[in-house]
Amino acid sequence: WIVARGSLERQVKWTVWLLERRGRLAATRRPAHVTLSQWYARMIRAMPTNQATEMQHFLPLMEVVFYAPSDRRLNVAPDQRHRLRKTLRDIAVQWHARRMRTVYQS
Repeated sequence: WIVARGSLERQVKWTVWLLERRGRLAATRRPAHVTLSQWYARMIRAMPTNQATEMQHFLPLMEVVFYAPSDRRLNVAPDQRHRLRKTLRDIAVQWHARRMRTVYQS
């Protein structure tokens, strides 16, 4: 599984790339003027509570990786890294194109 390799920053980038790709396949491309957090907040509203909580941990990671200055690294405690990697894996598995289409075209 490709998201499981590399640094946490790389895993976040791959997960976002995968979600963006699936969004295009589902004809639900994110508009250029909409930030990642704004767009994926719609996914959170469509999730069960336990999954939404995990996704809420992912949104700030996306913001740091994509919008923070390049010299700023993710500051994640070692005990939280495993949970975040599991969250990334769950997002990649659960958010396929068909599911994204139902959320974004409703």
